[in-house]
Amino acid sequence: MATISTREAFKDYCLVNKYTVWYFSIVDKALARAWTKKTAPVYVESHHIVPKSILKNEDVVLLTAREHFICHLLLPKMLVGTSKRKMMLALHRLTFGNKHNNVVYVKHSNDYERIKIKCSQYLSERSQEYWDNIPSEERTQMRSGENNSMFGKKQKESTKKLIGQKTKDRLKDKTKHPLYGIGHSEETRKQMSEMKKNYYATAIKKKWYHNSITKQQKYFIQGQQPEGFVLGRG
Repeated sequence: MATISTREAFKDYCLVNKYTVWYFSIVDKALARAWTKKTAPVYVESHHIVPKSILKNEDVVLLTAREHFICHLLLPKMLVGTSKRKMMLALHRLTFGNKHNNVVYVKHSNDYERIKIKCSQYLSERSQEYWDNIPSEERTQMRSGENNSMFGKKQKESTKKLIGQKTKDRLKDKTKHPLYGIGHSEETRKQMSEMKKNYYATAIKKKWYHNSITKQQKYFIQGQQPEGFVLGRG
């Protein structure tokens, strides 16, 4: 992302479209009014001209509630990439509240659906970008052992039965499987086979080790355990 240090730099960073024109028209009009919260003839709200998630700043303008909402509707249409996603999430918080304020402000069902769908899409893209930059081996490590949310815990018998029943119900109708009638390509099958071979080749060499001082127990390839770890669970 280009370096943004001023209001003008942010304006240059935005897309050249009607939404950017409308946004800065509202901002300029509000700046010209020079209202304060005490002198404003109507209810007003503070709005960061350059969003704080893009540039930490205190460059604010007082807008009416309607102007504020419109500005947040415009911002996602003025930007691209990460900035666009940030503004969509800001619109979601403004629209539906947050953990401190669960009031729903949007009254029209079409607006609700549109914003929720877009927000879900941008969250998915952000998550995909994050995980795409992490190698599969590192991803596995991040989710295994002590990093796994279920590490050291046991599921209730009732939960196990529920999961088992849902799995059976899902497998009853094979047509619901996303690959039904399609199957994996030959190349994908070879890749899956190779990955499985590599996994088991490594897994066979791994053993449980524990450290009696730190009370840690971890899974290591035999002979590669850190100093202080001895074979077996503590």
